Amino acid sequence: MSQHLRFEAANGMMATRTKFGEYTEELLQLNDSIQVEYRKTTLQALKMAVSHLASLQHQKKEILKLFQQNNITADVYNDEIKGVDDEIGTIEIFIQNNIGTKPLLRVRTLK
Repeated sequence: MSQHLRFEAANGMMATRTKFGEYTEELLQLNDSIQVEYRKTTLQALKMAVSHLASLQHQKKEILKLFQQNNITADVYNDEIKGVDDEIGTIEIFIQNNIGTKPLLRVRTLK
C-alpha cells in the first residue's frame, strides 16, 4: 500500500502517490477531519507515552541507587521496582498497540 499512500506525520494526512491511492483515499475518506484529528492525537499520545517511559526508566535507576546506598530497604526497593515495572509494561503495551508492533495472537488449531 505504501506505493499508493504515504502518511504525513506533520499534519496527520494521507498523501496519495498514484491514481489507486487517490481512489482509496476518497473511498475510505482517509483525510476526513475526524480521521486526521484521530491520527494527530494518537501521535501526541505516543510522544507522551515515550517520554513517560523514559522517565520511568530513569526512576528505576534512581531507586537502584537508593538501594545500593542503603537508603531504602530491600522490601521497599522490591515494592518500588515492581510498581515501576508494572507501569513500564503497561506503557510498552500501549505503544505496541498504537504503532502496530504487538505480536498477533496465535491462531488456534482444530483437533
